[in-house]
Amino acid sequence: MKALILSFAVGLSLFFLTGCDAGKNKTNIETFQGMFDQINNKSQDYDELSEQPSNRVPPENTVPRGFKPYKYKGRLTASGAMRNPKAGDFTPETLEVGKTRYEVYCGVCHGMSGQSDTVVAGKLSVKPPTIFSDRIKKLSDGRLYYAITEGYGLMGSYSRQILSEGDRWSVVNYVRHLQKSKK
Repeated sequence: MKALILSFAVGLSLFFLTGCDAGKNKTNIETFQGMFDQINNKSQDYDELSEQPSNRVPPENTVPRGFKPYKYKGRLTASGAMRNPKAGDFTPETLEVGKTRYEVYCGVCHGMSGQSDTVVAGKLSVKPPTIFSDRIKKLSDGRLYYAITEGYGLMGSYSRQILSEGDRWSVVNYVRHLQKSKK
């Protein structure tokens, strides 16, 4: 009798185990469906409880930790008053950071040497100015920093590419270094 019950249990188990495989190109029977249907929302899901996308906008007037707002946003004329915290810092470390960022982001249009002699600059309807023009040389460091951060004319903002304020100031110092070395 024990053998009959054991063989029946084994047969029943095999029946259920083979039943989980619905065959080729067919949905499997999920034994633990609760593990697949969880109550958490993925970033692009729709939240049925709140009837809105699960990507929620942060509450108004909140800022991320460590965020330092740019106080000259949209204020071109005021940006000239901004002081360069790295003014006169032409150490190899600062110039290396500035050169690296300049060559990656600025050199495409303004040229590695600052002459705006690149293929990209030649294809633009308005050629970017060389960094050696009198107009660029007369700009304050704050104004150059503003152009990197906010963009100017046809040049867009690079605040999303050059994230660190210190790196942007290093680019300004590198541009000043190139201008001085050309004299």
